[in-house]
Amino acid sequence: MRYLSLWGSLKINFNSQDVSKAEEVLQLAKKDLIAFGKLFLPDDFMRSETPPFHYEMADAIDNKGVKQLAIILPRGHGKTVLTKCSIIKDFCFAPKNDIHFYA
Repeated sequence: MRYLSLWGSLKINFNSQDVSKAEEVLQLAKKDLIAFGKLFLPDDFMRSETPPFHYEMADAIDNKGVKQLAIILPRGHGKTVLTKCSIIKDFCFAPKNDIHFYA
């Protein structure tokens, strides 16, 4: 990596890697909850292969048309991990003036 120092302490990172590939990965993470989790929460998402029902849960959680959602599954099936991931993803990719409230 190369750094360009401007005004003393301010440094800008010039990444010599393919920026378009990184942008592509971020766009995928923005659209796909499981991809976001694997990229930003690997300790939670890379423990084992993601089961097919997690993709169904992720689609339901990410559906902006649904205001309330009840997920009923046994203990240890990823409800908390997917919910945590969804909240983090919502904050990371929120439009600038969009207000989020979680309780």
